[in-house]
Amino acid sequence: MGDLCHDFESMLEGNMHHMGEIFVACIMEGQDAGEIRRDADPAQLADFLINSWQGALLRMKVAKCSKPLDSFQSVVFSHILC
Repeated sequence: MGDLCHDFESMLEGNMHHMGEIFVACIMEGQDAGEIRRDADPAQLADFLINSWQGALLRMKVAKCSKPLDSFQSVVFSHILC
């Protein structure tokens, strides 16, 4: 839809930016609490998580099953946010 309407594209981009800010704040809070590894850049990690989640959602829709979301969750919580 963003390709069809500049206003819609701007709204989507603003929402994604806001979501990224929320993720960064949560990651920093988790790092301060010792619950998320401290050697990762919070902004880069937030972008990765959002991009990966969006990709998993798309693959879930294509595959018509939850396996991509299960895989996302498994990898993120077992290898990235540990």
